[in-house]
Amino acid sequence: MVALDLAQLSVREANTRLRTLGEAGEDVEILNPDARHHIGVGLTAPVRVSVRGSAGYFCAGLTDQAHFNVSHNVGWGVGDNMYSGSVVVGGNAGAIPGVAIRGAEIVIHGNMGSRAGQVMKAGTLCCVGNANFMAGYMMYGGRIIILGDSGERLGEDMSAGEIFVAGKVENLGSDAMLTDTDQVDGDISACKGTLHGGLVAQIGLHGHDLPHAAEHAHVSSQVGAAHRHADAIALPGQQLHQMIADKSRPAE
Repeated sequence: MVALDLAQLSVREANTRLRTLGEAGEDVEILNPDARHHIGVGLTAPVRVSVRGSAGYFCAGLTDQAHFNVSHNVGWGVGDNMYSGSVVVGGNAGAIPGVAIRGAEIVIHGNMGSRAGQVMKAGTLCCVGNANFMAGYMMYGGRIIILGDSGERLGEDMSAGEIFVAGKVENLGSDAMLTDTDQVDGDISACKGTLHGGLVAQIGLHGHDLPHAAEHAHVSSQVGAAHRHADAIALPGQQLHQMIADKSRPAE
């Protein structure tokens, strides 16, 4: 493993070396990151990057195939527009983690800030702690798993995708609805299989039983559900925990 020390290199210099090392098949560790912004941006090789400390804004952004492990915290926008690969964060994440991801897997061991998974298209964003307000804002696809509590306006303006919450749901955003998880056991089991096949071995989530941990609430798009099935919203014998958000818009 090659070490790059940000006490001696600028982030631009380190990223240039990262791209070269990645193409050569070398794994890299970043020393003394000191929460600097844009660490690892633009990598397109299957390199493994270990950040020994905290990273700033947009760590691992605009990457494809790369795998990141950040030992402490990250700032805004971790994994921004990440196509494939993964990010594991040992601590907390700032606002918009997983923004616009298109197939990547991101796991945050602590809490995550507001608008997590904003406009995400595909992939998985998993938070072991709590999520702040508007998780899943305008999401178009993919899956968000929150093993703690979610903040207010969960799933605001989402048009597709799914959100699983193990703890308390503060309230729902427009176009989001709660669904009885008995109807989505297959999806949750598939989610568990995906995570165990990908990240669980290296992040330690095997200590959590995802099908049971996330059985309390399943949130999906009211609009997206209507597109998939004309009667998806009007469920027979619908209970309080299956209710549609008060503020909603009809499907177009």
